[in-house]
Amino acid sequence: MAFPDPTWARLGFMEPPDFHNSGHNIGVLIIDKMKPHHTIRHLGDLRSKLIENADPIEGYKNNAPRINVGNVIHSLEMQVNLKKANQCVSCVRIAGQDHSIESSDDIERGLALSKLVQQQNVTRQELWKYAEDESDVIRKIAVYALAKPEDEYERSLYWKRLSEESEGGVRGWYAHGLLQNTNESEVSKWIPCSTDSNWAVRWSVSEYLARYAESFPQLEKTHDPDLIQEEASKVLLWLKKSKDFM
Repeated sequence: MAFPDPTWARLGFMEPPDFHNSGHNIGVLIIDKMKPHHTIRHLGDLRSKLIENADPIEGYKNNAPRINVGNVIHSLEMQVNLKKANQCVSCVRIAGQDHSIESSDDIERGLALSKLVQQQNVTRQELWKYAEDESDVIRKIAVYALAKPEDEYERSLYWKRLSEESEGGVRGWYAHGLLQNTNESEVSKWIPCSTDSNWAVRWSVSEYLARYAESFPQLEKTHDPDLIQEEASKVLLWLKKSKDFM
């Protein structure tokens, strides 16, 4: 009789997890009640397991727990809930949009802003204001909701914010927005971004160039930081020659 694969193998892991250090500095906020895929439904309520077996993030005011993959998988294997005396709160509640958007908790504010966006109760002017917020959570939601520039002024503002923004997720949404209604004349703005450390920005450059494959050289996508400069060298050289020719 063949023994079934252990849970970590059935979940797609290549090796057993480190039961002491797994999930270090990874936080999770569960805000929905979605059901697990039918192929792993036999493992039980994963949502509860993630929360019940999570570790608190010490010194962090947020209610989002830190996933402990080792504990979760061990619990699934043994069907034992590893209750903790200092268990994290399972969710963040929105007391009211007007109140929560002014909260000192970034996650609570983010949830409130997401709700306002979903219900279309926030103006574009307000979104631009939130796009300058101190919290990268709020900025990310705001830029995502802006979607793309509506006119040339906003387009110039997108390029300016892309160059000034430090948070990767926010920068990715600025680049994605610029990609939506771009044109060939912006090639001198796009190609210098081919060496950007942010994957989403480089992806947008590659997609931009692919739209005009007959006119511009192409940028191969890579996740390898050691290959970024090498892959970008061809398009950067093309841009330099084009400027010299002009």
